[in-house]
Amino acid sequence: MKKIYIILLAAVLVYAGCKKDKKTLGPRYNPLETISGNWELFQASQSDTTTAVIEESDITDYYNKNNQTATFSLDKATMSFQADTLLKKHFNPHGTWSLDDADYPSQIILSDGSGNSAVYRLVKAVRPIDDYLILRRSVSCPNGVYLFNYTWTF
Repeated sequence: MKKIYIILLAAVLVYAGCKKDKKTLGPRYNPLETISGNWELFQASQSDTTTAVIEESDITDYYNKNNQTATFSLDKATMSFQADTLLKKHFNPHGTWSLDDADYPSQIILSDGSGNSAVYRLVKAVRPIDDYLILRRSVSCPNGVYLFNYTWTF
């Protein structure tokens, strides 16, 4: 019995002697720099928000016929979309872009230069370790009821 106590005491001391390493997050990234660049559309979806169970449809084939690309320039905060007619319904071909918050952005605002702007939700932050730009826009009726969410992954 005395041997069991000694073994248990040794196990407790060994376990107590181990301390967990602190994890570091790494260097902070700049959201403006990570969004800046050329992006190619590789997935698009549409979800119907009027039903009790939200249904999502993959509509990539409708959009991805001719390399749809987006370019965001950090220098002058300009953007351009090389898109066919379908994608131009949702994005202006040229204009400027800005973030709602430079440190913790949740939305990107695209303006066409003539006073028209559209707000897109950043579904997730663009990070150097997983560089996807995912934009979402809700489409509503004039009475304010949201009908569809469009999501584009570049």
